[in-house]
Amino acid sequence: AERIFGYKSVDVVGRNVKVLMPQPYHSEHDDYIRNYLRTGKAKIIGIGREVVGRRGDGSTFPMELAISEFRLGEDRYFTGIVRDITERKRAEAELRSAEERMRSVVNHVVDGIISISDRGVVTTFNPAAEQIFGYRSNEVIGQNVKMLMPEPYRGEHDGYIANYLHTGQAKIIGIGREVVGRRKDGASFPMELAISEFRLGEDRYFTGIVRDITERKRAEQELRDAGERMRSVVNHVVDGIITIDERGKIESYNPAAEKTFGYEPAEVLGRNVKMLMPEPYYSEHDAYIENYTRTGHAKIIGTGREVVGKRKDGTTFPMELAVSEFHIGQRRYFTG
Repeated sequence: AERIFGYKSVDVVGRNVKVLMPQPYHSEHDDYIRNYLRTGKAKIIGIGREVVGRRGDGSTFPMELAISEFRLGEDRYFTGIVRDITERKRAEAELRSAEERMRSVVNHVVDGIISISDRGVVTTFNPAAEQIFGYRSNEVIGQNVKMLMPEPYRGEHDGYIANYLHTGQAKIIGIGREVVGRRKDGASFPMELAISEFRLGEDRYFTGIVRDITERKRAEQELRDAGERMRSVVNHVVDGIITIDERGKIESYNPAAEKTFGYEPAEVLGRNVKMLMPEPYYSEHDAYIENYTRTGHAKIIGTGREVVGKRKDGTTFPMELAVSEFHIGQRRYFTG
């Protein structure tokens, strides 16, 4: 008590205990004792509670106080057991603050966050998950998470959890993958799912981070379709189309170019394009590309002209050549 209140025992023994109390407890204390002695009605005796104490320097602090009553002969006494809970209160406040920050993060991220118990029952369902799946949190919390899955995942889910708990062999926990979700309206959609496991005491839980990738999948499909359309155009035009990198190595070679030069793609891809040229173009080509990449001075790029090509059988032929330049990232390419 000396350490908690900052008084020596000689400073307080014989004085009214209200010296250890701030207002309004200081002024109320004597009346409280008189009332208890007269009526026997106790507000704190025998039950204990959190109250506020006052130290010798005037500062206040939270404390737990448990009071008991005893008698010595005809005299009645009260004993208070006091515990300074300043650090505990500070830790609780920090914990509440951390929890509030975490709730703020969870409630404002764009990814759905769903936690379930080891029985598959949903325990948390953030606003992003509500938007993704179309359910309100109160429609999902307490329900089995498989309600968010189409078949066959819905029918397999409980067995998967049971198997994992029994064997420890995870198919998705800790790695994440693309799966299919089911919205409230019954529509299915592609999503990325990353699952982690955590424990609270003896209880085991799982948290899933969900990202709706419908738009990304649509964009990828559109890109594939556009690529397929472009390949179809390139493969069916009557003109040869050849792409090279800035070192002169052939990157692409369409069917019309096969017909024109007589080479199969496997015979030219990765090789220097000058193989399709007779002298003196054959010997001059590498120096021409090197000079262009260094100076930017082009003799044919962007203009086109008549030149001479060389077929696989060694024969030469006149051809019109139009060359354009393009970039992919930091790499430079040329299409003839």
